[in-house]
Amino acid sequence: MISSVFIGSGFAICGLVMMLLILIIFLNKNKKWDMKSTIFFITAIVTIIVLSLEIIISYTIINRDIYPTLNNILCRFYMFFNILWFFLATGYVISVFVKFDKNKKEIYFSIIYGVISILCSVLFAVLYNLSFDVYIEGEPCFIDGSYYIIMKVISILSSSTHVLIMTLNRKKVKNLKMASIFFLAFAFLVANVILYLIGKDLNILSITLALTITILFLTIENQDIKLLDEYENMRKESIKSSEAKSDFLVNMSHEIRTPLTTILGFSQTLLYNDNLTEEMLKKDLISIKKANNSLTSLINSLSDISSLENNKVVLSESDYSLENLIFEIYSYIPPKINKENLMFNIKVNPDIPKKYYGDAAKLFKAISYIIQNAIEHTNYGEVTLTVDAHKKEHANYELEFIVSNTGHAMKEDEFNLNLDDYIELSDKANNASLGLIIAKRLIMLCNGTIEFINRPGEGTKYIIKVNQKNYTEDEKIGNIFANHTHTNFTSNFINCKDKRVLIVDDKVSNLSVMTEYLENYKFTIVTAKNGKDAIAAIQRERFDIVFLDYLMPDMSGVDVIKTLKSLLQVLPVMVLVVNNSESSDFDKFIQEGFNDCITKPIIFKNLNKLINKYFKEE
Repeated sequence: MISSVFIGSGFAICGLVMMLLILIIFLNKNKKWDMKSTIFFITAIVTIIVLSLEIIISYTIINRDIYPTLNNILCRFYMFFNILWFFLATGYVISVFVKFDKNKKEIYFSIIYGVISILCSVLFAVLYNLSFDVYIEGEPCFIDGSYYIIMKVISILSSSTHVLIMTLNRKKVKNLKMASIFFLAFAFLVANVILYLIGKDLNILSITLALTITILFLTIENQDIKLLDEYENMRKESIKSSEAKSDFLVNMSHEIRTPLTTILGFSQTLLYNDNLTEEMLKKDLISIKKANNSLTSLINSLSDISSLENNKVVLSESDYSLENLIFEIYSYIPPKINKENLMFNIKVNPDIPKKYYGDAAKLFKAISYIIQNAIEHTNYGEVTLTVDAHKKEHANYELEFIVSNTGHAMKEDEFNLNLDDYIELSDKANNASLGLIIAKRLIMLCNGTIEFINRPGEGTKYIIKVNQKNYTEDEKIGNIFANHTHTNFTSNFINCKDKRVLIVDDKVSNLSVMTEYLENYKFTIVTAKNGKDAIAAIQRERFDIVFLDYLMPDMSGVDVIKTLKSLLQVLPVMVLVVNNSESSDFDKFIQEGFNDCITKPIIFKNLNKLINKYFKEE
């Protein structure tokens, strides 16, 4: 009796051993658990259960008079797991052809597991009460009845679904994958036909399930083939990315060359024209200033994106005044508008708190980039910044900045661009788009969100929300523009005639620009071209403030201050001049002993603010 059972279950035993070996190899291979691999793993487990039940049932059917209840339960479970296998196989075929969003992978997994669980529960409850017959003709064991017919119908529907999916998606997969999936579909059909024609020997169906899983493991789920495919895809993406970046650099060099050509052209005109009038001089200087602003903006954008891509930008949080942040924007944006029919407005809710804790510098940069993007996409009408705040729990507030513009609306596809998309656009991209990409990254860094609303014919809205702490809830911002008139900083220099300043830079052009700026304050100005000369000058003479370049050939600015701290007990106000890309390291520089930092190219507004900070009379 026992020998006849094992002879009749030989296929199932071979299949079970094969499936166990496959599962052991699969689990010991390094892999990425994606949707497809997970469904494959579950299907393999179900196949092992089916094969194990078949071996046991071959014995309980022969001895069903001794174990009637056990035989009944095992047979029903056996057919149920066969049906479950067909559902899983259909899910696997779909996962081969459907590309799931990586960011929503957990959601998809939860939905699929939930659907499978519900189907299993419903099916088992419904099918458990269906009839089935068991009989023996010679040695083979047979199952028949309504339960068995339902299982066969589901099998045929499942394989038909596979064929339909493959027909609709036949161009999306490689031949190797297509062959194994086709086997998965047609093996069901062939097995069902054989079962229908020659009898109901379920060994044929079970070994088909095992063979299908084996073929999938050797083709689609083969981890070595997956690694080779990933390597090939990475190689192609690398080539594509390299070509796109080359085109991007060519485009950027053109963008940089355009304002440089303007600056060079008008500079030569001013230098060699002997018949200059005051009107011509002013006109050419305005053109040079506009070209300089464009060049500075582009270089700053490239520097910002480089820092973000290399994870060099970190939050630098401190107490700040929302009023000062708004006035910074109010002073910075209007000079950027070069369209006659465009106005810029700021609206502030007077009842919101005045002071917060966060990274005001990054908020300023992000909001400025977004406003500039709105200006770029608006030919007439107005661009408006609306500022509000909503209280959360405890001392937390959600600051809300809404940038709205009229006129020509930006398309949603443009808003959704990331850096890779921007690079691929190459000459179709512009600096405003790059600025928006940077702004979105900065807002995310500040743990905020940005929403885009597009109303064709009316304009667009950029809604920025950032959570900030507040410690002075009772101090309201009020109507900040009630007694405010826009200040032209160039006509409002404080008098520093009794103060001495040292400018340290290895570039003569930088020394000249800083000298020209600081002469407006009537400083006594001394210059040095390297760190050693600067140390000697500070030891020899008294200075009230020192502007020290960060990167110099012999000694960096940090090296200079370390040496000075070892030589002198009291130092003048030390200001480190850094490139925009090092602006995120301000805290580190302050810890080294610097009183302040300023980025170059020098923005006069920032310089004026710094001078007023240290020398404005009380």
